[in-house]
Amino acid sequence: MKKTVILFLITILVVLGVEVVWEKTYCEGTNAEARCVLEAFDGGYLVAGSVDSATMSSLYLFKTDTAGKVLWQRTYNRGSRDKGKGIISTSDSSYLIFGFATNLKGGKENRDVYVLKVDTAGDTLWQQTYGLSGSEEPLAVTETSDSHFLAVGFTDTYEGKDDDVIVLKLDAGGDTVWMRNYGGAGSERGVDIVESKNGYVVIGTKKEADTADIDIYLVEVDTEGNLLWDDTYGEDGDDWVHDVVITTVGGYLVVGGTTSHRAEGGHVYVFELDKYGGKLWEQLFGGTEEDEAFAGVKIGYTGYLLAGRTASFGAGEDDVYLLEIDRDGNYQWEKTLGGEGDDVATSITRIADGYLVAGSTTSFGDGETRCYLIKLTD
Repeated sequence: MKKTVILFLITILVVLGVEVVWEKTYCEGTNAEARCVLEAFDGGYLVAGSVDSATMSSLYLFKTDTAGKVLWQRTYNRGSRDKGKGIISTSDSSYLIFGFATNLKGGKENRDVYVLKVDTAGDTLWQQTYGLSGSEEPLAVTETSDSHFLAVGFTDTYEGKDDDVIVLKLDAGGDTVWMRNYGGAGSERGVDIVESKNGYVVIGTKKEADTADIDIYLVEVDTEGNLLWDDTYGEDGDDWVHDVVITTVGGYLVVGGTTSHRAEGGHVYVFELDKYGGKLWEQLFGGTEEDEAFAGVKIGYTGYLLAGRTASFGAGEDDVYLLEIDRDGNYQWEKTLGGEGDDVATSITRIADGYLVAGSTTSFGDGETRCYLIKLTD
């Protein structure tokens, strides 16, 4: 599979709060998307996502230097149509990549959770797939304080057409410690998981059985996966979450979107919960079309920088949407980036000299979806 890199360096653009240092796209001639970016232990940046060839799709990992030049790239597969969802750094200076692998089960194509650990060169240390009789897909992975890993996502094994939240705890070598599902009437998906005083808190979505509305869904479990409590947050319409940021006081900043507060389109929806799940404040941002935030990161003690997409502002159908709020949710500034096509930011990461934003674009190139990487400085 031919992969070349298209680079385009822009003049540094001063905006309120940040400067855009460079924007770059990757993977000419193939459909590819970047889902997550982080700073590498040995310098440079690691970008994880997916890439398609003529016959298959693969988890995709590439490393760049600080100027965005590709140093190496790798693909990983356990099935024919596999997708990467993200990457985390681990306490032993390695990396955990996660996504799903598509395989045949009983004559039907189903998805299994796919997790692999790699070293600083991208070479595989171990890899495993985890699945039941149906489809299981992870949306987030985290390392716990006891050096285990938690994967959270959803499964249709128990409910057929409807989903349940699934949480999978792995030991350091990738072996299963326990796997649990959570949910009831309706369809539930886990989007992120964080440690709490009593165990772990899962934040996700619930599609209500009676109204088909989507609400934000919280579940707290103990360290063995036993359910402690669950609750939903939402109004008439849809409310959903894409990311959770731990606040400086141990609460949760929930980042996503909503249609509950308007008849059409959607808003960026952000709210803060205390460590017990109580809502402290909520805010909406955006315009008259569809807007949502996919990721957030803390700006010291002063606030948060959010990244997502907007159809209300910018040059194209969807543009990358950057938005800064203070720690009480008050608007500070916003900025759009992109061209005439679809441009979406799915990840934002704090680095030593600024921020990295990763996502996908159809604006630059031959109409294919490409990995999109943006470096910002403050």
